[in-house]
Amino acid sequence: MCIKCLIVLLLLFLPYGLGSGKYCDLPACGENNLACDNKGQINSKCVPNTRIVPMTVYRNSLLSVFNDFRNIVARGDRRLKPAARMAKMSWSTELEHMAKLSAISCSMDKFCLSTENFYYVGSIFDAFKYPGRVYEYEDYEIILYLISGWTNRLADISLGMVIYMPDYVADMKILNAALLISEANTHVGCTAMRFTFASFHHFVLVCAFSTDVFINRSLYKLSASPGSACKRRDSTYPALCAAGERYHNERPLANATLLQPPGGNAMIQRNPDLATFYNYNMYNYG
Repeated sequence: MCIKCLIVLLLLFLPYGLGSGKYCDLPACGENNLACDNKGQINSKCVPNTRIVPMTVYRNSLLSVFNDFRNIVARGDRRLKPAARMAKMSWSTELEHMAKLSAISCSMDKFCLSTENFYYVGSIFDAFKYPGRVYEYEDYEIILYLISGWTNRLADISLGMVIYMPDYVADMKILNAALLISEANTHVGCTAMRFTFASFHHFVLVCAFSTDVFINRSLYKLSASPGSACKRRDSTYPALCAAGERYHNERPLANATLLQPPGGNAMIQRNPDLATFYNYNMYNYG
């Protein structure tokens, strides 16, 4: 096969990078998609010492953390009823890239994100800061600490919210736990970054997910027996459906309304430069 033909094929199948222009035409966000023509460079307004934390070594461990949590919830061990068809989560490098784009914008705004495989891309953006030695806390130690903060908010989710998500939640951090127990959440990808500013070391973690939280819809369908509606149950996480269960996350949902939609200013969604903050205390720590 000729070299030119190989190059063309590679460009067609690249999930991002040189092929990022394809994200501009997706119907969910259009040109407001953060990935639209985004070359994946750290925003010039970020602190100069900002660096990305490699996540490859943590992928399997993070999947275990997420799936352990989902399996516990799905079998009804956390005060809620068992789930009929909650998915086992798998890692997505494309969602990891989406999380990276959100992180390196150095903005707390919720951007519009969508891919061909995931029409609605939900996300969790969290951060931790500390003084002293930069490696007083290891990367994975901080990651687990932040994720535990997400899962702990399950205590604030009632059975009524699982059955029918309201259009208002007093503390938006409750949505972190809600997103983690959404039955259709088949895939996840996370990115972390570090920087030092004003004598504090900052660690930012962003995870992107294959779905989001919608009002007037259930987080998962209830069942007397965990996994009763799965085509096949997972062998490691028996309360979850095995990988490959179809939830049609690539399609729009009829009359769906996001509980936390992206910001209303299209230019801020489209251009991270306009959303960059200069005061890093704006990160919502804790």
